[in-house]
Amino acid sequence: MLAVNAFRMKKKLDDIDVKHIIYRVTKPTIVGSERYRILNNLARKLSYRYRSIAIRYTPTEDFNGVIIFGSSDLEDEITEGNLKLERVERGVGLNIPHLKVHSFFYELLRAKLEYHGFWPSAYNRYYRLQDEPIDRTFRIFRGAFFRFEILEDGSVMLILDPLTRIVSYDTVHELASQWGDVKAKRILKGRYIVALVVRRGELSRSLLKVHEFRPDLKAGVDKLIDINGRKYTIKEYYSEHLKLPKVADLIPDDAPVIEAISPDSSRMLHIAASMAHLNYRTNDIPPDYVKKIEQYVFLKPEQRVALTISFLDAINPLTHPYNTRIGTYEFEDELFKPGEERSGELELPRLKFKKGTKQVDIHNYTRFFRESIREMGVAREISIPVDSRVAVVYPENYITDNEAKRFYNDIITASERVFKVSLPEDPFLWGYRDDPSRVMRNYKRFKDKVLAAIVILRSEDDEFYAFFKNLFKDKVSQMATARLVLLRKQLPREKLHRYRNAVINLVSGLLGKLGLRPWLLEEALKAKMYIGIDLLPGRASVLTLMDENGNYIDEIWMTLRGSKINSDDMRNSLYQLVIRNITNTKRDDEFSIVFMRDGDVYPEELEGMRSFIESIANRHSKVKYAVLSVKKNVPYRLYRMDDDKILYPNVGSYAILGEKHAILASSGYPIIRNRLAKPLLIELVEAIPAGWYSIYDALKDSYRLSFMHWATLTQKTKYPAPIKYADDLSYLISKGIEITGPPL
Repeated sequence: MLAVNAFRMKKKLDDIDVKHIIYRVTKPTIVGSERYRILNNLARKLSYRYRSIAIRYTPTEDFNGVIIFGSSDLEDEITEGNLKLERVERGVGLNIPHLKVHSFFYELLRAKLEYHGFWPSAYNRYYRLQDEPIDRTFRIFRGAFFRFEILEDGSVMLILDPLTRIVSYDTVHELASQWGDVKAKRILKGRYIVALVVRRGELSRSLLKVHEFRPDLKAGVDKLIDINGRKYTIKEYYSEHLKLPKVADLIPDDAPVIEAISPDSSRMLHIAASMAHLNYRTNDIPPDYVKKIEQYVFLKPEQRVALTISFLDAINPLTHPYNTRIGTYEFEDELFKPGEERSGELELPRLKFKKGTKQVDIHNYTRFFRESIREMGVAREISIPVDSRVAVVYPENYITDNEAKRFYNDIITASERVFKVSLPEDPFLWGYRDDPSRVMRNYKRFKDKVLAAIVILRSEDDEFYAFFKNLFKDKVSQMATARLVLLRKQLPREKLHRYRNAVINLVSGLLGKLGLRPWLLEEALKAKMYIGIDLLPGRASVLTLMDENGNYIDEIWMTLRGSKINSDDMRNSLYQLVIRNITNTKRDDEFSIVFMRDGDVYPEELEGMRSFIESIANRHSKVKYAVLSVKKNVPYRLYRMDDDKILYPNVGSYAILGEKHAILASSGYPIIRNRLAKPLLIELVEAIPAGWYSIYDALKDSYRLSFMHWATLTQKTKYPAPIKYADDLSYLISKGIEITGPPL
């Protein structure tokens, strides 16, 4: 039996009778990109002012307002700063047109957590104020990542997952004293700290990014904080302005100052180094402490469930700390168990190779692909032009020409043994140092001879990455690092398979870009076409196209100004991408397509998809479509319950929460051992005509497509391939790298 870290509220939406008032901002007119920020700030101020819950309300483009819950006797007109509001409507309950109901519960839980000293680190991630010291070496903060899900039947689900944050045992002041000022400035710049702060008169903490460590400024000497024209030292700010002498006592006069920035603000803050601890990254932890720390971070299933229930006990029932009229919301105190009919384990797909088909062996994942390709050949072969050559570009001051040539020979060997493809034996060897112009000149001279480029970078974050990608944008290029090349000589014989597997992965990506398809799906997917949609806000949006057999077909991208794709751009991009790839279809042929959006599907994006479908309906008499939202950054967890044991879920485990919501462990045991997989949340946003595509179809398609990324012979991807490819392409395009074909 499977269980989910979700807890159902005992009331349904229709049973909630909280009173509310809708206000509209009458002056000044709020338009433009600052609209939501202004209204969110207004809602926060009104929540604090009335000790209630206020939420931004924008049902139309020209309505700017807020809803205040838990009060029915407020004034008809409100002034807050320069904003004037007037009452529009009074009502009861949460069934308000265009209201994002989740917001009510999020604000209620945040109010309760902050009242009890919990502090936020990111969206819906809160930690307890008090830390746990570990061996006078580290400090650990425990917290939770939470989410509310509103299901189709009006059920409200609270999802909770424990969080752990590791910081230095010593304060930044103490660390800097050990390092010295010069080293401290270098180490701390750009790092994150957890600092003691005061919120609404109470001690709290905040996750801040260090802009500059300032040992030349002292927290008890330099007057850095300006309040209405009066200047204070950091110590005076707490003792005189905030009237918190006990906090001021934590600050020595000679404590250095940290200039820091909040992640959700550009405002510079001055923090006493004695009130901050360094947020630890994985590579900050000494090797001999890694195992010890892992037991606190990588919790076993029973530990994670115990912490989840403990956190639930701390907040259940959910009430407002000041306003009883907002109501009491009690949740069931056991993990949600959807039952055998709505949960289980999806069957592993059968994959098609040249000479046959084979079901994925998840227990021998890497060996399965390597041996299947060797035995049965690739699903789609390629031919290599006789006179072509591969350009091997390498950093001369990191590796020698002999090492670069030997690395290419290993690539040739892997290509022949695994994929039965003979790459050109005599490569171009082009070295570079701090100036890649010599490579550019060689490429221009021999461009017609170059089949592909293998570029060895100095490091994973090499500044020349974008340069080389753009230089070879008309060819296939595959990147490696000097570290990988040298790994061949550094690894002991018993671990040499790590190097060989990395080379096989590289070759798979290289050949995939050249058109080779190592495998395809034996059984066709539900629809004929699958569109993956991903974007980087303010930079680029990408749409990829795959077919019913899991074959990558095409892509299209466009620059993006905001955080959503507008209706016209969505329609036009879909039309261009699809029409150029269905030239041989007839009017009576069925046209079925599934849109897979990474993250939320916004109303204007859905409108663009519908508009595209309308245009397709003029060309095809049988049109079906479905829209999926696929999310990975969610707090869901799946547990396998076996009598009194709580175990890791297997790959392919799923749980259906409602007719439109389900979670899928597209990775898990045995691929991930001793760690709990983070499942995907899949939402069926729309399916027309009704009934042709269900949430179970969405689970099955998403799972099978997660096996269709051809550069993952050694490590399975979590995302379905259409989204994974779109995600990788959007990143490349945002860096100014324009490529075509699958980003392998």
